[in-house]
Amino acid sequence: SGKTLVQFSSGTPARAREAGQWASAHDVSYLDCTMSGGPQQIGNNLGTFFYTGPRGVFEALREVLAPLIGTSTYCGEDLGYAAALDFARLGAYTGVLTVLGNVFSLLEAEGVPVDDLLDTVSFLDRAFLDGIVQAITADQYPSGTATLTTWKAWADQFVQSEHDAGIDPRVAEVVRDHVALAIERGHGDDDIYALFSGFGPSR
Repeated sequence: SGKTLVQFSSGTPARAREAGQWASAHDVSYLDCTMSGGPQQIGNNLGTFFYTGPRGVFEALREVLAPLIGTSTYCGEDLGYAAALDFARLGAYTGVLTVLGNVFSLLEAEGVPVDDLLDTVSFLDRAFLDGIVQAITADQYPSGTATLTTWKAWADQFVQSEHDAGIDPRVAEVVRDHVALAIERGHGDDDIYALFSGFGPSR
């Protein structure tokens, strides 16, 4: 009672709102936070934290929170907002990776060089695509941020968030299932690009 709780762990919008209700019932001030960036950005001038909850609580803690990361952004009173934004952002990222894994496997099966696709795709950053191809070609995916095991925990919550929202979760389930398959193939400690091992024949 009388304390302030700032939650930095990933979670669904529904869980964020439930946590806020718990905090209110126990006379605890509560902020929910999600992050744009990786662990290496904590404590420096990069990355962004997105905070939701009572503005007065955020303003009272602004000077305490500011040194944690480059930018601290307040997103309003709705405790589910930051979590929904996080799932949308990372869902778009992993969705793109999942589709690319699928089409790269199709090209490989049909004997079409990946570069022939990259030369015709203008709506994705070429450096981003080249980095993926280099990782796949080397079949090495060292984790500089979160491992696939961590991504699997996120993907489970991604699916749950869509169930909670009452929308079709099948796209999120495809992402989750391919992350799970890559882990089964021995890549649990590797980077998100190891997701590509979950397509095509076992390597």
